[in-house]
Amino acid sequence: MKNKNKLLVTTALEKTWGKNEEIIFLGDWCVPYEKEKLIKKRKFNIIKYHWSNKRKKMNDRTEIEKIYFEIFEYLSIKLNELHNVNENKQYWRTLLFPWLMYYCTVIFDRWENLQNLFKIKKSKNFNQIKINNLDFKIEDFHQDWLNKIYSDEWNHNLYNQIID
Repeated sequence: MKNKNKLLVTTALEKTWGKNEEIIFLGDWCVPYEKEKLIKKRKFNIIKYHWSNKRKKMNDRTEIEKIYFEIFEYLSIKLNELHNVNENKQYWRTLLFPWLMYYCTVIFDRWENLQNLFKIKKSKNFNQIKINNLDFKIEDFHQDWLNKIYSDEWNHNLYNQIID
Protein backbone atom coordinates (compact mmCIF):
# COMPACT_ATOMS: atom_id res chain seq x y z
CA MET A 1 0.00 0.00 0.00
CA LYS A 2 3.05 2.23 0.30
CA ASN A 3 2.81 3.33 -3.37
CA LYS A 4 -0.90 4.25 -3.23
CA ASN A 5 -0.11 7.98 -3.21
CA LYS A 6 2.15 7.63 -6.23
CA LEU A 7 0.79 8.16 -9.70
CA LEU A 8 1.83 5.73 -12.41
CA VAL A 9 2.30 7.48 -15.74
CA THR A 10 2.76 5.16 -18.71
CA THR A 11 2.93 7.63 -21.63
CA ALA A 12 3.57 11.29 -22.38
CA LEU A 13 -0.11 12.24 -22.02
CA GLU A 14 0.09 15.30 -19.80
CA LYS A 15 -3.54 14.86 -18.71
CA THR A 16 -2.48 11.66 -16.91
CA TRP A 17 0.14 13.44 -14.78
CA GLY A 18 -2.32 14.41 -12.04
CA LYS A 19 -1.92 17.48 -9.83
CA ASN A 20 0.74 17.23 -7.13
CA GLU A 21 1.19 13.51 -6.51
CA GLU A 22 4.57 11.89 -6.73
CA ILE A 23 4.91 10.44 -10.23
CA ILE A 24 6.45 7.20 -11.34
CA PHE A 25 7.12 7.43 -15.07
CA LEU A 26 7.25 4.03 -16.74
CA GLY A 27 10.11 5.22 -18.97
CA ASP A 28 11.90 8.14 -20.57
CA TRP A 29 9.27 8.29 -23.32
CA CYS A 30 6.80 9.63 -20.74
CA VAL A 31 8.64 12.95 -20.40
CA PRO A 32 9.17 14.65 -23.76
CA TYR A 33 12.01 17.14 -23.80
CA GLU A 34 9.65 20.12 -24.12
CA LYS A 35 7.81 19.05 -20.92
CA GLU A 36 10.87 18.62 -18.69
CA LYS A 37 10.43 22.03 -17.03
CA LEU A 38 6.91 21.10 -15.90
CA ILE A 39 8.18 17.95 -14.24
CA LYS A 40 11.11 19.56 -12.43
CA LYS A 41 8.58 21.07 -9.98
CA ARG A 42 7.30 17.61 -9.01
CA LYS A 43 8.71 14.66 -7.16
CA PHE A 44 9.16 11.85 -9.68
CA ASN A 45 11.05 8.72 -10.59
CA ILE A 46 11.71 7.34 -14.08
CA ILE A 47 11.96 3.57 -14.45
CA LYS A 48 14.88 2.30 -16.53
CA TYR A 49 13.82 0.67 -19.81
CA HIS A 50 13.90 -3.13 -19.60
CA TRP A 51 15.70 -3.54 -22.93
CA SER A 52 18.57 -1.26 -21.96
CA ASN A 53 20.09 -4.57 -20.80
CA LYS A 54 21.39 -6.10 -24.05
CA ARG A 55 21.48 -9.65 -22.70
CA LYS A 56 17.82 -9.38 -21.67
CA LYS A 57 16.97 -7.99 -25.09
CA MET A 58 18.56 -10.99 -26.82
CA ASN A 59 16.89 -13.47 -24.46
CA ASP A 60 13.55 -11.75 -24.94
CA ARG A 61 13.92 -11.92 -28.70
CA THR A 62 14.05 -15.70 -28.42
CA GLU A 63 11.00 -15.66 -26.11
CA ILE A 64 9.05 -13.45 -28.51
CA GLU A 65 9.82 -15.83 -31.37
CA LYS A 66 8.46 -18.75 -29.30
CA ILE A 67 5.30 -16.78 -28.57
CA TYR A 68 4.98 -15.86 -32.24
CA PHE A 69 5.21 -19.50 -33.36
CA GLU A 70 2.67 -20.65 -30.77
CA ILE A 71 0.19 -18.01 -31.86
CA PHE A 72 0.96 -18.59 -35.53
CA GLU A 73 0.24 -22.33 -35.24
CA TYR A 74 -3.12 -21.60 -33.69
CA LEU A 75 -4.00 -18.82 -36.13
CA SER A 76 -3.13 -20.81 -39.25
CA ILE A 77 -5.55 -23.56 -38.18
CA LYS A 78 -8.30 -21.15 -37.15
CA LEU A 79 -7.98 -19.02 -40.29
CA ASN A 80 -8.30 -22.10 -42.48
CA GLU A 81 -11.45 -23.04 -40.56
CA LEU A 82 -12.86 -19.53 -40.62
CA HIS A 83 -12.35 -19.11 -44.37
CA ASN A 84 -13.18 -22.72 -45.17
CA VAL A 85 -9.88 -23.23 -46.96
CA ASN A 86 -6.88 -25.50 -46.59
CA GLU A 87 -3.93 -23.19 -47.09
CA ASN A 88 -0.50 -24.33 -46.01
CA LYS A 89 1.48 -22.64 -43.26
CA GLN A 90 3.75 -20.84 -45.71
CA TYR A 91 0.70 -19.12 -47.18
CA TRP A 92 -0.42 -17.89 -43.74
CA ARG A 93 3.14 -17.01 -42.73
CA THR A 94 3.46 -14.76 -45.79
CA LEU A 95 0.29 -12.93 -44.83
CA LEU A 96 0.71 -12.84 -41.06
CA PHE A 97 4.41 -12.66 -40.28
CA PRO A 98 5.01 -8.90 -40.48
CA TRP A 99 1.98 -7.96 -38.42
CA LEU A 100 2.07 -10.87 -35.95
CA MET A 101 5.77 -10.54 -35.15
CA TYR A 102 5.34 -6.81 -34.61
CA TYR A 103 2.24 -7.40 -32.50
CA CYS A 104 3.97 -9.98 -30.30
CA THR A 105 6.94 -7.66 -29.82
CA VAL A 106 4.81 -4.64 -28.91
CA ILE A 107 2.62 -6.50 -26.42
CA PHE A 108 5.64 -8.26 -24.90
CA ASP A 109 7.46 -4.93 -24.55
CA ARG A 110 4.53 -3.26 -22.79
CA TRP A 111 4.12 -6.27 -20.48
CA GLU A 112 7.82 -6.27 -19.62
CA ASN A 113 7.81 -2.52 -18.91
CA LEU A 114 5.19 -3.16 -16.24
CA GLN A 115 6.95 -6.26 -14.90
CA ASN A 116 10.13 -4.20 -14.60
CA LEU A 117 8.25 -1.55 -12.62
CA PHE A 118 6.68 -4.10 -10.26
CA LYS A 119 10.05 -5.77 -9.63
CA ILE A 120 11.59 -2.44 -8.68
CA LYS A 121 8.68 -1.00 -6.71
CA LYS A 122 7.50 -4.30 -5.14
CA SER A 123 3.87 -3.20 -5.32
CA LYS A 124 1.05 -3.04 -7.81
CA ASN A 125 -0.86 -0.40 -5.86
CA PHE A 126 -0.48 2.77 -7.88
CA ASN A 127 -3.01 5.41 -8.74
CA GLN A 128 -3.74 5.82 -12.42
CA ILE A 129 -5.75 8.32 -14.36
CA LYS A 130 -8.11 6.57 -16.74
CA ILE A 131 -9.07 8.09 -20.05
CA ASN A 132 -11.80 6.98 -22.41
CA ASN A 133 -11.18 3.52 -23.72
CA LEU A 134 -10.16 3.48 -27.35
CA ASP A 135 -11.17 1.01 -29.99
CA PHE A 136 -8.40 -1.56 -30.19
CA LYS A 137 -9.60 -2.75 -33.59
CA ILE A 138 -6.89 -2.38 -36.21
CA GLU A 139 -8.02 -1.45 -39.71
CA ASP A 140 -4.73 -2.19 -41.50
CA PHE A 141 -1.10 -2.90 -40.76
CA HIS A 142 0.68 -0.06 -42.46
CA GLN A 143 -1.25 3.00 -41.39
CA ASP A 144 -3.68 2.26 -38.61
CA TRP A 145 -1.55 -0.26 -36.67
CA LEU A 146 1.64 1.77 -36.90
CA ASN A 147 -0.19 4.97 -35.95
CA LYS A 148 -1.81 3.31 -32.94
CA ILE A 149 1.27 1.66 -31.49
CA TYR A 150 3.02 5.02 -31.43
CA SER A 151 -0.01 6.84 -30.03
CA ASP A 152 0.10 7.85 -26.36
CA GLU A 153 -3.65 7.32 -26.00
CA TRP A 154 -3.55 3.81 -27.43
CA ASN A 155 -0.55 2.83 -25.31
CA HIS A 156 -2.03 4.38 -22.17
CA ASN A 157 -5.14 2.27 -22.60
CA LEU A 158 -3.10 -0.82 -23.46
CA TYR A 159 -1.10 -0.44 -20.24
CA ASN A 160 -4.34 -0.02 -18.31
CA GLN A 161 -5.77 -3.20 -19.84
CA ILE A 162 -2.62 -5.13 -18.99
CA ILE A 163 -2.72 -3.88 -15.40
CA ASP A 164 -6.42 -4.64 -15.05
